[in-house]
Amino acid sequence: MDINPLILEFRRRGTERVQSVIDPFLADDPDKVYFILDGSVNLSTTKVVSGEAYGRLDNFTTLEKGELVIGGDISSENNLCFLVDAEVESVFIDLTLTDLKELSKDAEFKDEVIALIEKWVNRLYEGVADDTSVQTPVIHDFLGFDRCYFYMGNSVVGNRAFMWVKVYDAEKCKFNRHLEIDFEHIFFPLGVRSYLTLEGNAKIEAFKSEDIIEREGFWSGLRELSTQIFKSDAYEIKNRVSAETNRLIKKYTLEKEDFANSLKSFSQVFQKDTNLKVDFDTTDHVFNALSMVLQYEKMSIVFPKGYSENEDWLSEICRYNGLRYREVLLEPSWYTTNNEDAFLAYLNNEENEPIAIIPHKGSLSFINPRTKEIQKVNAENASMFKQEAFVFYRPFDADKTVTLKDILLFTIDKNKIDLLRVFGMGLAGGVLMLFFPILTAQIFDFVIPSADKQQLLNIAFALLAISFGTVGFDLVKQYALMRAQNRLDYKAQSALWDRLLNLPSDFFTKYTTGDLASRSMGINQMKSIVSGAVIASVLALAFSVLNLGLLLYYNVNLAMLAIAFSLLQITIIGLFARSQLKLQKVLMEQNGKLSGIAFQILNGIARFRASGAESRAFLYWFKSFMSSKSVSIDLAKLQNAQTILNSLLGLLSTVFIFIIVKTTSNNLTTGQFFAFLAAYGAFVGAIVGMSGALIQMLQLPVIYDRLRPILETKPECETQKEAPTKFTGAIEINNINFRYKEDAPLTIKNLSLSIKSGEYVALVGPSGSGKSTLIRLLLGFSKPESGSLYYDKQDMDHYDPKMIRRNMGVVLQDGDLMSGDIYTNIVGSSAYLTLKDAWAAARAAAFDKDVRSFPMGMHTIVNEEGGTLSGGQKQRLMIARALVHKPKILIFDEATSALDNETQAIVTASLDNLNVTRIVIAHRLSTIINADTIHYLEAGELIESGSYEELMALKGKFFKLAERQIE
Repeated sequence: MDINPLILEFRRRGTERVQSVIDPFLADDPDKVYFILDGSVNLSTTKVVSGEAYGRLDNFTTLEKGELVIGGDISSENNLCFLVDAEVESVFIDLTLTDLKELSKDAEFKDEVIALIEKWVNRLYEGVADDTSVQTPVIHDFLGFDRCYFYMGNSVVGNRAFMWVKVYDAEKCKFNRHLEIDFEHIFFPLGVRSYLTLEGNAKIEAFKSEDIIEREGFWSGLRELSTQIFKSDAYEIKNRVSAETNRLIKKYTLEKEDFANSLKSFSQVFQKDTNLKVDFDTTDHVFNALSMVLQYEKMSIVFPKGYSENEDWLSEICRYNGLRYREVLLEPSWYTTNNEDAFLAYLNNEENEPIAIIPHKGSLSFINPRTKEIQKVNAENASMFKQEAFVFYRPFDADKTVTLKDILLFTIDKNKIDLLRVFGMGLAGGVLMLFFPILTAQIFDFVIPSADKQQLLNIAFALLAISFGTVGFDLVKQYALMRAQNRLDYKAQSALWDRLLNLPSDFFTKYTTGDLASRSMGINQMKSIVSGAVIASVLALAFSVLNLGLLLYYNVNLAMLAIAFSLLQITIIGLFARSQLKLQKVLMEQNGKLSGIAFQILNGIARFRASGAESRAFLYWFKSFMSSKSVSIDLAKLQNAQTILNSLLGLLSTVFIFIIVKTTSNNLTTGQFFAFLAAYGAFVGAIVGMSGALIQMLQLPVIYDRLRPILETKPECETQKEAPTKFTGAIEINNINFRYKEDAPLTIKNLSLSIKSGEYVALVGPSGSGKSTLIRLLLGFSKPESGSLYYDKQDMDHYDPKMIRRNMGVVLQDGDLMSGDIYTNIVGSSAYLTLKDAWAAARAAAFDKDVRSFPMGMHTIVNEEGGTLSGGQKQRLMIARALVHKPKILIFDEATSALDNETQAIVTASLDNLNVTRIVIAHRLSTIINADTIHYLEAGELIESGSYEELMALKGKFFKLAERQIE
């Protein structure tokens, strides 16, 4: 039998080997070629991790005897590669791509090599033909072996089974619609079910394999084909995963809706049926709609003074009444997912009418204040509303100290229905559990002696039904409890943070950041205790009473013994609890201190490294940690001792019951005795659970003591003062005096000065001269002891200080950034500022060129310290943040200290073009030399005022200060 000369040449050049069906291999080397001498193989694509196939195999095509497998690069994007898996034991000849290239140059083998390569390419295209992500488009033309012209959006295929193409001058050329190809150095093969899509005018030239096989672009195109195949496969995998994910989400959503509707039907038994009353005192529709929403949430509002409706009228009403709110998006099925919270929406019409959405009779209803119409929200009218809506948060009472009782009432309010469900379902489950000891007595006293199998089967079914009933009651109880906990969580946390954010700035100087964070989390602990321990104690009390009744029913004397042991157990638990509470109070204080130290160290880690003080920082932290750990260990020892004693008492009490039953005469049957033991076990468990819950409840005062500073400090609540309607930036200070403490000396002494709108003013003077204190007074953080501050000839006391600050931009020398990108750092959480505003602010701060030089531009990530930003870039970013809201007053406290003179000049020139009042605290002459007015302060008094030239000519104290820098 004659052997093909090409195969003989393959054997001479390559390595012949047997390929087992249980040992597939990766064709991951583009310089390797495998000739199938005998057998057949499956070609699959697979993900490669650490050099091995990983995860699912996607069957690609089947190769038969006499065909080639050409290795491909592992896709850098998706780590995909070909896996060769023999269907039967096969024989391979391993070659190199160089061997194939050399043989293609030999006239004897050229045609056969071309046939093998074209067969390989068509096999790949057969695999692509099964790709469900590829949809064949309308073919605009067939490509022949001559140069043709095609236009934007055209899709072309070859007019024969196989050809190589080169594309010139196309904006983009895509393979199978979604994969872009770069034709600069390659010829690309077109075969079965493959096509090109062009964007822009393009030239395409087609070639036969024999004409270009000796050119390097032929082989580069072959390698590019493998890359495109992997990309196409990755694209299909992504679409398949996305489709499967969407299917599962849809399935889960439908199941969730069915479950929610079932529970909703059950919960309506507990719903309080109230009639909505539509009665308004004003003609303002926004105010009326908001009143309806807040009335449902048990809040009330008053109409703002100086009514002036504008596009942000809702914000003004909320500011005036001290309300916090946030914008939410209404999803397509929003009316089915939440029927508990009221919110404000708007009709999607030209009038933009405000609408109150109110929960009513187990669903949502909407009220139009203009028409006073009430309708139920359903699928037909849900699309009437704009996608944006507003929810509101109930605050703590700002006019008084928030007591522990206030917090408990605040958290329980709006949860009464769910708490009733919890108690009702828990009690029902407890009653069902009583049947277990009762039926146990029946089994031992009647069923077993009579060997009544039918009765035993009936009791088994009864126990099974009781179990299912108990699980059902517990499911409803846990669902109601979860809803109550979630509602408690966000309402209590939002109220606490609202109060915390409204506290005066002096409050934050008394505590470290970490300690405040630890204290603020106390509200979450209180929520957990209220929703856990309180409910558990009440249910445990109910269970213990039910089981005690059963104990008394079976045997009064044994029941008295059980009560005695339970009282002893409660006494021991109480003694341990007393000691534990003392330690817990100390531990909370220690942990708060430790959190503050840890935060400070982490915040200043760069400074510690710069000064080589890491070991001292560690020791400082470690001492506090050891103090906390010591208390924690003592507490753990007490808890372990309590657990051991509880277990020992439970065992001893059971032993005593056995002894008494054995040694005394009683009328207990065997079944009744087992029933008594079962009921006693449940009784003891309920008593221990109730005691543990009561111990947790005793932690509430300890946690409240930690929260007390936040809850007792009066918030900066001046919301019902006017907001400045026309703010120009003019400031007048008349004879103000200020001291930080009553017995402290004056920090500001009889100071008066005037700043015109748009004026550039510099405050200079030695340290301690009162410059920063004056800024605090201007910002409203502190109030003068005497004298007045005027903005636009209006006394500052008439204005809400928060609204004044909104018209100011402040940049401090040691200010920090937020973790996030540059865009977020500039615009903050504002819903009204856009990327365009961020670029405008960056341009005004001479920071835009720096941002454009970053690979990710505005979305470059920075941390609190600035990350990769230089000191000057960080300061300019903070200046941009101050400018983005277009303030009328800018306050810089050494805000350009890190800028070089050239950059500072650019920033100054940019700010000169803005109509803004500038107040600058600086020591560099280059910063203040161009100021309209320089005020020199010393010991809280205004010593000199004038322009730079005037003060230098005066040769006073400013002259001496400047002279030192000039020298």
